[in-house]
Amino acid sequence: MTDEIKAFCDYLKKQVADYSLYLWGGQGEPVEESGLVNMRYICRKEQNQNRAEQVAAKIVDCYYHSYDMSEAKFFDCSGLGTAYFMGKGYIKDDLTAAGLYNICPTHPDLSQVRPGDMVFKNKTTSGWGHVGYVSGTSATGETLVTEARGRSYGVVTRTLANGEWQATGRPGFWSDETPAPEFVRNLYYRKGNLMRGDDVRAVQVRLTELNIETGEIDGVFGLKTKEAVIDYQIIAGLTVDGIVGRNTWNALFGED
Repeated sequence: MTDEIKAFCDYLKKQVADYSLYLWGGQGEPVEESGLVNMRYICRKEQNQNRAEQVAAKIVDCYYHSYDMSEAKFFDCSGLGTAYFMGKGYIKDDLTAAGLYNICPTHPDLSQVRPGDMVFKNKTTSGWGHVGYVSGTSATGETLVTEARGRSYGVVTRTLANGEWQATGRPGFWSDETPAPEFVRNLYYRKGNLMRGDDVRAVQVRLTELNIETGEIDGVFGLKTKEAVIDYQIIAGLTVDGIVGRNTWNALFGED
């Protein structure tokens, strides 16, 4: 994990620890000002009595449990990310969940997300309606997502599996986490003595990122991996032989 992604994940963890809340259009405004909550501001932002009452009920619940709200902020789902991204200069304009999806140059499989990625659900005719942010890994190895979940929940962290997420996005403004892997050997299907290794796994991961099905990502060059390589070679206009030689490797990993 790069320092910039770690800083973003630390920011997300802080919002959870500070009991930050959901508010329509929220982008980091303080819940309290001089120890008081501005209910008029909440009503103006929500423009709906029932929704404003849900926010108020959550605030009352926090006070009832003696939570320290002095650092709590208001966010909606996209505002949790855009407030940080704009503050760091990664993006210039406020974006909705659909807008955040659209600025991502790559959309890896849900099984391949990593900290700094975004996940999406609730698609409408205008695009994805809700966004969360991959923020780490639990002690049991499960991927964690932080989100401004809703008025009755606030900013929370849950496992990826519990969020019913449907799509992903990997922002282009993060610097590369690791350099491209180096070509070591030709990789191909060898019946009875299958090729294995981290280089095979790297190819499987990269093909999966390109939405080409490789089967299980296990570092074993089986028939499904060979078929995936052939599919990629056809798409990329390469010699179609199912072998990951230097040309196919360089095309996969962007090396000259």
